[in-house]
Amino acid sequence: MAVIRICKEYYLMEIDGKKVAVLRRFTPITSRWFASDGTEYTSTDHIEQIMSQFDEDHKLDIAVLYDIVNEMDAVKFVDISTEENPGRKAIVLENHDSILGKPTEGGNAKNLIMMSKWNKVDVGTSEYEINLNGSAERPTYNDDEELALKKDVDNLIISISSFPLGSLKDEIYDKQTILGWFGVEDESVLKDKIANEGMMYIKYGETQSGNPHYYRMPVHYIAFESDTQLKMIFVGLNTENNVPSKYEVVINLDGTIISGNSNVSMTVSETA
Repeated sequence: MAVIRICKEYYLMEIDGKKVAVLRRFTPITSRWFASDGTEYTSTDHIEQIMSQFDEDHKLDIAVLYDIVNEMDAVKFVDISTEENPGRKAIVLENHDSILGKPTEGGNAKNLIMMSKWNKVDVGTSEYEINLNGSAERPTYNDDEELALKKDVDNLIISISSFPLGSLKDEIYDKQTILGWFGVEDESVLKDKIANEGMMYIKYGETQSGNPHYYRMPVHYIAFESDTQLKMIFVGLNTENNVPSKYEVVINLDGTIISGNSNVSMTVSETA
């Protein structure tokens, strides 16, 4: 079995009016031509330009190739050393030049980062998602200001959507049921929620035939007034007659009865 050896050599040619280093990969029966970024020249026009310069005068040895490519349009390291920071180098682009990246599916390269002509650092493109990675819990702005994440914003407004506002019964509610009204499974987590700087509100209602009907009532006061007793005061429209009202709820998590047969009491009084 014969082994066909692929050889390569370099040429300095003018392609589309610009001098470029061209790589020829060839065997005894084939020749293929490549730009310095690895792109193969395949169009008839490019092949014609290449063949018109395919001679010894345009051929390069490796040392000459290195010097030529080094002087071409490749972005170079620039020495930005200072007395405080010796030995520093940087890649410096001209204003409004970009570092681009190609998407997985191919096509045109997209902006990764640039200093725009409006003197703004422009990161990313509107056509693709952007992702930041880091070891800290939150990214920072100007070194010391933390950027809020979605979970931080979500914690600013805490919805209590399971409280049985319109269906409270005269019975004993166990601790896990009560904690479930607040979306937690542990008493310590509920205390953390109460201590949070966010605003709590009671959400009550339902969707009928695709149309939502909901009450949202801000919680003005919520506190553990003892180890086992929770008190909550919120204001909104009475769900029975839409009259502005104050709701006062007292809950004994240990099951101690407050009134009637229940460890949960709710008093509603008009505020108008």
